[in-house]
Amino acid sequence: LSRLELYLEILKSIETLSNIADIQEKTNVDDKVLQNAIAFLEKQNLIEKVNKGNEVLYRNTENGVKVSRFFGGKLEVSPKEALPQYP
Repeated sequence: LSRLELYLEILKSIETLSNIADIQEKTNVDDKVLQNAIAFLEKQNLIEKVNKGNEVLYRNTENGVKVSRFFGGKLEVSPKEALPQYP
């Protein structure tokens, strides 16, 4: 996965309040990579941390929802043979 694809996968996985274990299960990403990606998304104001009792949860911000919707389905990679051939 590219970084952009990873960020979008995380945003899609946080449709509702999610803990780090749920996000990791949905994205199938290594813990350290996931922690770095979450820190980046928080810094960009795309997700926010919510403390609920003893649990740390994450949710998309309004900007995160917009980004997820904007890119939703637009990162499909066309097979090489489907691309036009130029002389």
